[in-house]
Amino acid sequence: MSKNQEIDNIIFDLGGVLYRINYWETFSKMGTLLGIEMGQNDIPDHINEIVRYYNAGLIRTETFLWKLQKEAKGTTPLPQKLISAWNAMLIGWEEGIFEFLLKIKSDYNLYLYSNINDLHFNHLIKEVNSLNLDFKLEDVFEGMAFSHQINHVKPDVQAFKYVLNLYDVNPVKTLFIDDFQENVDGAINAGMLAVCHDNVKSIKENFFSYLELVC
Repeated sequence: MSKNQEIDNIIFDLGGVLYRINYWETFSKMGTLLGIEMGQNDIPDHINEIVRYYNAGLIRTETFLWKLQKEAKGTTPLPQKLISAWNAMLIGWEEGIFEFLLKIKSDYNLYLYSNINDLHFNHLIKEVNSLNLDFKLEDVFEGMAFSHQINHVKPDVQAFKYVLNLYDVNPVKTLFIDDFQENVDGAINAGMLAVCHDNVKSIKENFFSYLELVC
C-alpha cells in the first residue's frame, strides 16, 4: 500500500501492540501472592498507585517490591516470587514484527512511547539480545521514550507533549497507536491522530486500516 500523505510519523505503544502481553497472568498471580482479589480491570487503587509510581521512575525496584510486600494480607511473599508474577504478563514479540517495522520504515518515521518500568525494560532488552538480530532497536526507531526513564506516564496530556517535543515532530502529522483507549484519548488531547489497537489482534494485519481510519 502507498504511503498515507497525511502522516509522516508513527508512535507505537510497545506492550499490547508490538509486544504480546497477557495482563491477567500477572494480576492473577499477584493477587494470589498478596491475598488480594485482582483482575485486569479490577485493580485496587492503592496497587495502581504503586504501579504508576514505578512506571514513572519515581521509585526504585527495591521500593516497588517492598511496597507490594506491605500490601500482603497473609505471609509476606519473597521478592523473587513478586518479580516472577510481575513479569508473567510478558509473552513475547509479535512474530515477524521487526521485518514489518523495517518495511514500513521506508515510508514513515517510527517511534516508541511505552509505559514501562525497570523490571520489564530489563526483561525486554535481554529478550531482544537473545534474538541475535543483525540490527539494533535504534536502527528501527528514530526515537524510543520509556516512561521510567523520562518520568512521564500516559495518559497525561503533558506526557504526550513532552514526547512530541522530545522527538520534534508535528502532532497533526503523527499517528499514535496504543491498546488502551485512555491513552489514545490523551494523545488526541495533545493534538495527535490516534487509534486504539485491539491487543488480541495483529498490528501487522491492522496497521494499514488504521491509516485509512484517521484520515
